Order: sequence, then C-alpha cells, then structure tokens
Amino acid sequence: MTDSSISTVYAWGCLNRRGAAQTYPLQMHGLSGENAMSCAAGTDHSLVLLSCGAVWVCGQADDCRSDVLRQGTSDSGMTFPMQQAKFDGARISSVAAGDSTSYAISHCGKVYSWGQGRYAVLGHNDGEQNHIMPARIRGFPEDSIVRRITCGRWHCAALVDRHQVFLWGRNHCGQLGLGFLSRACVTPVKILLEPDEDCLLSVRDLAAGEAHTVVIAEAGHAGLDARAYSWGDPNDSRLGGVDVRLHHSPQLVKTINHTLERLRLNIAKEAQQPKNSIVSCGIAHTLVLTTTGQFLAWGCGKYGQLGYGDLWDREEPVVVPGVHSVLTFATGNRHNIAVQRVAEAHAALAKRETVYAWGSNAFGELGLGDTNVRLQPATLCTLNESIKGCAAGARHSLVLARASSTRSRNAPWNRISIHGDSEEISIFHFDVLRNKFKDRRQSHVLPGLRYCLDTLPADQNASVRFTYESVLRCFPCRQSYVCRSCARRCHTNHNVEAKFVRWMPSCDRCGCAESGSCSAAWSWERSIFDNFVTQTTTSPNKVTDGVLDMRHFKELLQVMHPEGLSEDDIDSGEVALHSRAGTITWAAFQKWHNPYFEEIRRAAEVDQT
Repeated sequence: MTDSSISTVYAWGCLNRRGAAQTYPLQMHGLSGENAMSCAAGTDHSLVLLSCGAVWVCGQADDCRSDVLRQGTSDSGMTFPMQQAKFDGARISSVAAGDSTSYAISHCGKVYSWGQGRYAVLGHNDGEQNHIMPARIRGFPEDSIVRRITCGRWHCAALVDRHQVFLWGRNHCGQLGLGFLSRACVTPVKILLEPDEDCLLSVRDLAAGEAHTVVIAEAGHAGLDARAYSWGDPNDSRLGGVDVRLHHSPQLVKTINHTLERLRLNIAKEAQQPKNSIVSCGIAHTLVLTTTGQFLAWGCGKYGQLGYGDLWDREEPVVVPGVHSVLTFATGNRHNIAVQRVAEAHAALAKRETVYAWGSNAFGELGLGDTNVRLQPATLCTLNESIKGCAAGARHSLVLARASSTRSRNAPWNRISIHGDSEEISIFHFDVLRNKFKDRRQSHVLPGLRYCLDTLPADQNASVRFTYESVLRCFPCRQSYVCRSCARRCHTNHNVEAKFVRWMPSCDRCGCAESGSCSAAWSWERSIFDNFVTQTTTSPNKVTDGVLDMRHFKELLQVMHPEGLSEDDIDSGEVALHSRAGTITWAAFQKWHNPYFEEIRRAAEVDQT
C-alpha cells in the first residue's frame, strides 16, 4: 500500500489470557501514532506491519514465545503490542501468522519464521526446534522470490516466483499434497498441481486451512479461466467434492467450475487492493473471491461460517448473499470478516467501506456487541472511517482504519444485511431467518431444499439436516411446524414466524406434508422426473419449477416402468398432457400418471383372481 495517511488497528474477540469476550472494537493503544500497513492473526497472537517495515507483535506469552510475544495490558484488560526483534536489517513487506508461529517476507522475497517448531512448521530443517527470534528459511531455491505465504495450523504453503508452490510442516491428512501421508516435512518441498510437468500453471493465490490447502491457478499460455485445486483432510466437504481416495494429492475442484459456469462468474484475477488475497481458508471452510467482488463458499457450515443462512456443510460452492464489491477479507477458525466498497454515489451518505462479519461468535469475534452466531453477513457499524485491511484469528479479529474511530459501548443496534438490503432489526439471528423467509425474492428453491424434508428417504434426510434446524409457523394455514423447504415452495407469501428446534431422526412433524396439499413432497417418481428435467435443460428456473420437454416423455415412462409399456400407455399420456407449449409440469404429470397406472394395477389384480 502506498497510502501515507496514518492508520491504526482495532481488535475484538478473545484478546487476553482470561478469555473474556470483547464484543466491540477497541483501539490497540500500543500503536498510537504509528502507521500500520497490514496485519495478521494467529490463534492467540497478532502481527502488525508498520510503514517503516517494522513488525510489532502482541498476544499470549507462553513456551518459546515468552521472549517474543511479550504481553502488556491496559486498564480494560486488552493486550497491546511490543516491538519485535530486527530481521538482520531486512525491510519486511508482509506478515502471516499460524497457530503458534509467525512469518514475515522481506522486500527481496526472503522468508523469516519464529515461534513453536512443532511438526517442523518453521521450515528450518532442524527438527522441531523452537525459535524465539526470527530466522531465515533457507529451503527455497537460490535467487527465488517468495511472493506470498499462508499458514494452516501446523503447515505452511508459499508461492515462489508466481508459478511454484512449496509446502512444509505436518502431513497427517495429506495437506502437503505429496501423494502420501506422513508425520511432517522439515523443509519446504515443491509440489506439482498437475501430473504433467510440462503443464506450467500461473498461481494467482493460495490458502491453508487447519489440515487442507487450496490453490487458485491458471494455464496462462492457454488463456483459460482460473481453476481451484485442493488437497488434505476430506472431512466436512472442505475439499469441494474431489475424489477422497486421492485427498493427499492436488486435485481440480470441479464443483467450483460448474458453479462459476452456472452463475456466469469468474474467479478474481487479483484483489482490488495490493497484497490482498482472493482465497482464504478457515479450519474447514473456504472463501473464494469472484470478479464481481462476491464470495463463493464451501466446506463446513456448522457455525454458519458459509454465510448462506443455514448450518449445512456444502460440497458445491454457494454464493454468500448480501456481500459484493469486496476489497479485502479474512477467515478465522469459524468466522469471516470482509470489507466492502460503498458505491461512489452514496459516499456522502455512508462510509466508503463497510465491514461485514458472520459465523461463530462465542468470544465476540464478530464485533457486533454480543456472542450470538450469525448465519448471514452482518454489518459492523462501529468504525466510521475508511478501512485499509482486516485479519481474523482463531477467536479474535483485527481491522486497519485510517483514522481514530470508535463507538459508544451502549450502542443498542447493528445493521444486518439480508440479500443486499439492510434494515434496522435486532441483532438476534432468528430475526434474520424470519425476515429472510418473508422476503418474496426467496420464492425460488435453494439447492438441497427441493423437497419437503420430512418426506425425504432416511439417507437423504440425514445428509441435509443438522442437530438444530430452522422451522416456521404459518399463521394463515394454522400450522405450527413447517420445514424450510415447504416454507419456500408452499408458504412463500404467507405470514410466517421462524424459530429453531432440535431435529431428531424418524420424527416427522411438518404440518404441510401431513395436510395432503404439499407441493414439495418427495416420491421416487418425482425424483426421476426432476432428474430428467435437470439433465435436459440448462435453465435453472425450469429445473426448480419442474418443467419437462414433451419430447422426453416416452423416455421418462420407460425409466419409471422398466417392466414394460404398451403403445396405449404412451398415447394416453401424450393426449392427456398435450399443451401448446410442448412441456409438462410435475403437477400435471402426477395428476395423470398416478390414477392411470393405479387403474392398470387394479385391473391386473382382477385378471389374476
């Protein structure tokens, strides 16, 4: 960054040894008068890079870090930074933080690391030695330039000379991409994203989660769009639908390509601000920035960290609603922070940048004044000046702002964004769900919500439900329990109220399904019908509405009735379902199909007797 204006750091979350939740931003007093350029957050410590190239560190002081991460507290109990040791005269250009480790890259592309050396995560080829002072990592090729480094819990990945990826540290889940599992790798090792060594890929960015790694790359000579590669721990869908048998090797994430093609999006070529990322990983989830400044998210959704309004794991990427034109963002263990640019036309009425937060909030890491989880992005309205950057640790968050900006501790409201519209409502996240279901624009069926959840087969039911789930009470229909799918398909324009209940298997309670008029009920015939619709049309609207071209009618009947069909059966259906549009809907098909074949079945039973 070349901005010469003075900036400072604000922090919130778990900021001291007592583990108390700091639920709103506080200024880091130890940096008063300094110009912070970037920051990084680890599990219990943070790094701040100043414009002069110095690195300041604050956080928990224990083990090997006692001499380095010296801790001080203000009257409020908040830690403030102490200046870090020198880097052999090198000027630092960027910093990164792992679980109990710290990293810095100099202007000439050399990497320094210090902290706890467990699993050889420091990369010094000295076993698992701890380092209380920064030491240069010498495992990279001579004259190479390290451009970016990212940290998982106990492994690291580095981008060297724009097209080489090096990894080191723990490898118990294959997160190093070596093609096998091992305890650790003590020195940086180059990996190939594609088996063909002649396939030279240009790497745009890379990110590391707790035990997985994601790389965004492109074949520059072919002019192709960017592709995502992932490897490591396959649990919680964090790898995005790759072959789990090869999880220890880099694999192309095909689901993101399908999603980008369907939504007509592309992965961002670079962030809107220098040295910012376009991909970031939490413990088990991943965010990727698109050219429109929106996010694609996949992986674990247990704490709402995918921002999609539910608690499901997602193998296929979803678009995070309500956030666009993102300048910079960061992922913590189970929460996310994003800075969005405000349109110039509204610059006089609103902040130039807006901070969003969502996901887990047990320690106040979202900075929204409470400890309630957020299932969708919520606007942080406490920083009134321009934002330069942000970072997210395990249980805390940091933001760089260009001027002093605070808020009253007793501010009673926050603004929560729902699909791009902001309205002043309670910060309690149940209200987000209630308003989301009331919004008429939610009439379309989201992925995984095509059928009434209480009519799905047991194996499919368990895969889309979690310990707690959102349900609704429909007042016009006098139904006290309506599942999420029926709320979107059958009760879109009704007055409903959202709540959370504990879901247990074999406990069907959806009043819509029991009413006999449910238009979202699952059946094996309907699943076949919808599969035909999906395979024979490219329009997402037609897929969700269940409209099938009449040309596939005969083929559909043959699949549903493998025992055989007569020409009379096909002719009867074509006559009964004839329409000028040449298409049939599921409702019309069901109205003809079920009575017709039920009559044939009864006639066959009579003939047998």
